Amino acid sequence: MSRPLYTFLRATLLGLAFALPALAQSVRWEPSGGNLPRDQVSGLSLIFQDAEPKEPPVPPAVSGLEFDGAPSRSEQSMVNVTFGSQAVRQRTITYTYRVRPTIPDGEVRIPAFAVETDSGKLSVPPAGFVVATATVGRTGLTVDQIARARLELPIAPVWAGEVIRLNHVLEISPNHQYRANPTLTWDKNLLVAEPWTDPNIERRANTGVTSETRFARAMAPQPGTHSLGPITQEVLIATDVDMFGRAVGTPFTITAPVAALKVRSLPLPEPTDFQGAVGQFTLESKVVPEKAAVGEPVTWTLELSGTGNWPDVSGLPQRDVSNDFQVVQPKAKRTPSDGKLFDVTLAEDVVLVPTKH
Repeated sequence: MSRPLYTFLRATLLGLAFALPALAQSVRWEPSGGNLPRDQVSGLSLIFQDAEPKEPPVPPAVSGLEFDGAPSRSEQSMVNVTFGSQAVRQRTITYTYRVRPTIPDGEVRIPAFAVETDSGKLSVPPAGFVVATATVGRTGLTVDQIARARLELPIAPVWAGEVIRLNHVLEISPNHQYRANPTLTWDKNLLVAEPWTDPNIERRANTGVTSETRFARAMAPQPGTHSLGPITQEVLIATDVDMFGRAVGTPFTITAPVAALKVRSLPLPEPTDFQGAVGQFTLESKVVPEKAAVGEPVTWTLELSGTGNWPDVSGLPQRDVSNDFQVVQPKAKRTPSDGKLFDVTLAEDVVLVPTKH
């Protein structure tokens, strides 16, 4: 290459580095239509061309569509040089959202909205999708043919304040590898509930179905019919293998449908001294020392323990003490069992000082 030509090319490239025009700014959804699989998390990208939002965009609330968490961000820049034309710089910024339909079928539509960018306000065109049944990999099977979930409730109506057991059962059809997220997301309504336990996993010999059963204790403080759920859980189901023969999974949202819990009022008439405790309780009382002289303090310890509606139990029952004692009554000490709402010990040490023989 001759020196004059080399000098010309070098000067031209330096000029491109300082003065590259950009294409017109725009923003769009990708895809902007088509199908969204039911029970599956999908990626939906908001693409900015030659513009950058001043802050991560927040799409409008959409009935039937859930945006899961903050979007991920990626950026790509490139320079297009065509012989005989001016070089053009292109910059693309992409925000990818995890979305999941919350309706079993029908359509969801993201309306148009505006986003403030470094190039001014840009309008995002609307996007519309049809909620369709998700299939698992190349099996041709729908998700509910492979994975199902249900909430098991007591068959008989329960009393208001009664502690009950709820079971969440996830079932996986034979010959499918999976991994279930331990987090269950559910609407407890008015129920007071403990966290779900770790699963009890078993494989049924006669059918080959694998089941995971978690349970939680709960209590409905008010009578009536309570709708519980739905309960959702993310399950990774193997849909392919990588180059090393290891299973590659696709996340699906498995939903246990809404279930109705019937809660009845406590029987009437209530005892005159009833203070709202429902369950199995033990009340222990002891006095130390059993004999004391005038002016010598005596400790009267009361301890209430057991399984019941402790969130609604305010304290120990009222007691009468003779006027022949001076009474020092400290606040009762409540000691719950680790991680349990409905197993508690309530203890109180009352100091009695006799003033007469």
